[in-house]
Amino acid sequence: MGADKMKNRKAVTLIELILVLAIIGLVVPTATSMLLLGQKAESMTLEEFDIQSDIRVAATVLNNTIRDAGGVFILHRDNANKLTEEWNYIMLNDTKDKLVEWRWDSSTNTHKQVELLSVDDGSTLDIVYNKNSKPNEDNVLEFTLTVKNPEKGDRSINSGLESMNSLQVVDRAYGKVANTLAYRNDKKLTEVSNSQAVVSMVLDTSGSMAYTLSGSWTNDYNSKRISIMKTKAIELVNEFSSNPNIYLSLVPFNTTANEAGEMLNVKANLDANKDEVTYNFIDTINGLTAEGGTNTGDGIRRGYYRITEFNERKENRNKTNKNFMIILVDGVTTFASATEYYWHTIYFNSYQGQTTIYEGRIYDYIGWDYQDRKYFYYYNRTGTSYFTGDGNVNSNVKEYRDIDIISYPNGIIIGNGSYLDTYGTEYVKKIGELVKSYKYGTNEAINVFVIGFSNVRSDYGSLKDIAIATGAKSNLPNQPYYIADSSDALEEIFASIKRQISDSLWHIGGPN
Repeated sequence: MGADKMKNRKAVTLIELILVLAIIGLVVPTATSMLLLGQKAESMTLEEFDIQSDIRVAATVLNNTIRDAGGVFILHRDNANKLTEEWNYIMLNDTKDKLVEWRWDSSTNTHKQVELLSVDDGSTLDIVYNKNSKPNEDNVLEFTLTVKNPEKGDRSINSGLESMNSLQVVDRAYGKVANTLAYRNDKKLTEVSNSQAVVSMVLDTSGSMAYTLSGSWTNDYNSKRISIMKTKAIELVNEFSSNPNIYLSLVPFNTTANEAGEMLNVKANLDANKDEVTYNFIDTINGLTAEGGTNTGDGIRRGYYRITEFNERKENRNKTNKNFMIILVDGVTTFASATEYYWHTIYFNSYQGQTTIYEGRIYDYIGWDYQDRKYFYYYNRTGTSYFTGDGNVNSNVKEYRDIDIISYPNGIIIGNGSYLDTYGTEYVKKIGELVKSYKYGTNEAINVFVIGFSNVRSDYGSLKDIAIATGAKSNLPNQPYYIADSSDALEEIFASIKRQISDSLWHIGGPN
């Protein structure tokens, strides 16, 4: 029996051995695969960590580099050709596998290339700068740095930059993708710039400014056009005060623009003790009221002379004066300022339409004369001589009566005062010629922004005429003026104009 037991035990051991080998054949490949997968995952994790670490290091370098920069621009560039002297550039190389800094070396007067980040294994880099900050945070910049790989996917990091010493980060990408950052580490703009912005704010305060943006009467003061305009204008002036190189004149207008203010430094005016100055921008805006007609040409005239008078001061003749005019109107032009004109009036007992022919002459319909109880018309604008000099005009409005040539050397108001007036339109054209021709062709020409402040389409009737007359421009396609049909829209337009004015101070000497 002992021999039989030994035979059985050997047989069982052989079966067990076969089973063990079979199990090993199943387990080992699986374990090996798991081990290799773990090693691959660890390798990928380490690779991903290295990439993310490299991106973060590059982002840190960007932050540290820009923090103390005195001037910062974002640009669109396709290559590193023709870099501007004394400016440093951070951009991708031609093959887009390296983020490099072209650092200006004053000892050799050349740009030297410094590598900030590189990738391989078929990867490429992409960087996009975005100036998406609030108007009072114009020195803040965002950027997205991305590593792209067709097999491994994209890895990105988003970050923000703040230039502590720069008054503003200037967007010079002109609508293209901003893929290049240019900076310099010298003094602040206030210490190195010979440029100063000279701004006339020509603001409509006519009677219709007492209505809502939709054109209805309201007892809620905060809903009135003039209240909204005052709030946003004060915000704009406060933002101007962050730059000590901006000068401003407030030119409110209605029937006349006789309350035009002097051109003053914004920062100095707001920083001054109110007890020590006779004129304060904020107090002046708060004191505006809505009354009278709309003599837009008179507002433009006074704004024009505030700019030219400032430019011609002895202390400003050797400086670069960047000139701007902001014209805000809430309705059509209804008045003009004239020194001499011929006016012949005829009367009819019944309404004859918008025009009538009398003795071979075409007369334009005026309205109903309550005094004579007749409809009346007038003829002959050709004898009109408009007031184009500086100074206040006689605020009396000449009534429609039988008169020939009237002379007022210092100007008097003509026009209907209630609806679109041909005298008013022609006067805007006349004054607009002065604005457009001033230093024409130089970078000191007057840049004009025209804003229609209403949500009523019929109020836009003069905007195109004003914009064409003054050579105004906007950033809107095929439209030389802006429409502010809400409080938010006016804020956005003012913010855009503020940026353009601030940008202009770096225009001379800025980077390519």
